[in-house]
Amino acid sequence: MSLGPIIAFLALDDAALPSTEQVLQVLSQHWPEMPAVAEPQQRPGVMTFALDDDLVGIALIPKPLPWKDMAGPCEAAWYWPQAADAFQDHAAHLIATILAGSRDRLQSAVRLTAMVAAAAAASNARGIYWGPGRLVNSPKDFFRESMQIGRTNLPLNLWLDFRIVPGGDATHSLFTTGMAAFGHRELEIWDSGKPPQFLRDCTYNVAHYVLEKGVALKQNETIGISDEERIPITVEPSRWDSSMMVSRLEL
Repeated sequence: MSLGPIIAFLALDDAALPSTEQVLQVLSQHWPEMPAVAEPQQRPGVMTFALDDDLVGIALIPKPLPWKDMAGPCEAAWYWPQAADAFQDHAAHLIATILAGSRDRLQSAVRLTAMVAAAAAASNARGIYWGPGRLVNSPKDFFRESMQIGRTNLPLNLWLDFRIVPGGDATHSLFTTGMAAFGHRELEIWDSGKPPQFLRDCTYNVAHYVLEKGVALKQNETIGISDEERIPITVEPSRWDSSMMVSRLEL
C-alpha cells in the first residue's frame, strides 16, 4: 500500500510564523524524550527540523483554509462546539508535514504530533486539522493529549475520527478515518444495538492494538480485550465507500 505524507494544518489569527527558537523551547520543555533537533533552519515563511532520519517542515500560508474543506470536520466535532467559529474566522494557516527517513510510520506520526503541538503553543493557533484523519481539535486539547504521547499510549483522539452514525431503529453504526495513513484498513461497525460510547471505546481499543502491535486483522479472526470478550472480524467493502475494503467489527 502506497502511503501519502502525514500533514497537519494549524489555523492562525494572523499570518505569523513562530521562530525555530520558540518551537524548540516548547519542544524541549514538554517532550524531552524527543531526539535532539539537528540544524534547525528558518527562511521567510518556512522552517525545517531534522530529528534523526526524519525531516519536519512547517510552512506559513498567508490565507485561511477553505471553509468548504473544513465545514464537514467542524460539524462532526461534537467534542468541540466552537470548532466552526475557530475555522470560519482565521487569517492564515501553517502546514506541517514530516518526511520519514525510516519505515517507522508510527514513530514519524508521534514526532510530527509533538512538533505540531509545540508550533501551536509557540504561535497564535486557534485550531488544528489532522489531515489523514480529517478531524479537528482545539490547540489546548491537542497539546494536552500529545503530552502523554508514546508508542504504548497513542493519541488516537488526535489521529483518528471515530464517527458514530445513528440508525433509524435505535441502532448505531461507526466508521473510522485515519487508519489508512498507517497502512491499515479502516474499521467499521454496522447496525449495532449496543450504546454508542461502548462502540467507540471498543473500536478505540482495537485501533490502538492494531497500530501499536502492527498487526493486520484477518477474515474470520476474532479480537478482544479479554478472554471472555471476542469480537468477530470480517473483511468486506465499506458501507460508505464500496471501493475501499475495511475490517468490520461484528458488535
